[in-house]
Amino acid sequence: MKRLPLIEKVEPDIEKKDLDTLSEKPLSHVLGASARMGMVLKPHEFQRLVLRRMGEDELLEELDRRHGVFRQVPEFGDSAIGDGGDPLDVVFKTLKKYIRERTALGTPFQIRVMMVGRGAKNTLPTRAPIGHSLLDKVSAAYNSYRRGLLEKLSSVVADVKSDPRLVEMVLGDGLSMMFKTASADILSADSVKYFLGAHLLERDLLCNSVAGAAVLNPDLLREIDHAA
Repeated sequence: MKRLPLIEKVEPDIEKKDLDTLSEKPLSHVLGASARMGMVLKPHEFQRLVLRRMGEDELLEELDRRHGVFRQVPEFGDSAIGDGGDPLDVVFKTLKKYIRERTALGTPFQIRVMMVGRGAKNTLPTRAPIGHSLLDKVSAAYNSYRRGLLEKLSSVVADVKSDPRLVEMVLGDGLSMMFKTASADILSADSVKYFLGAHLLERDLLCNSVAGAAVLNPDLLREIDHAA
């Protein structure tokens, strides 16, 4: 958990044009497909998807000018993640270029954890939390989205293993030989910690939820480890 800020700072943002392409798809489909890639959407990325679908373009423009994002609220709202039956299609085509630097699964993530703090990558600017009645609802929906990710970790592992495209991306096929000795586990302990706390101001929010308690349950962790 202490290393999460360093990992987050060098993760590239999904470009606006790509988010706008995804906003034309059902939100549950986008959330489900990106989950199967091991990607956790950042708050401002989730915000753009939701507000674009709502037609709140003026509010989005204002947030862009202010470099703003919803403040974190303690409530959980409505945000469903699609099941494994959703096709990846456009979502995979749009997001595959980000997987190496954004997935929390497999060899690419383990390499990012090992390399954190090294290199000269520019860090991304900090976004300002904004108090706004509609944004508070988006924030609550984001909390539900993050809780849903935790609830689907076991199925995410199974989905990765069953899809050749995801196996190639997540297990690191094609990486240079210097990293081939890295473990090929799909879900590691570091991955679980990332899913629990990444991109949250209050990193224990999900640990205190029912889903967080379930993920931290030793029996479930053993089940996930066995699946990986």
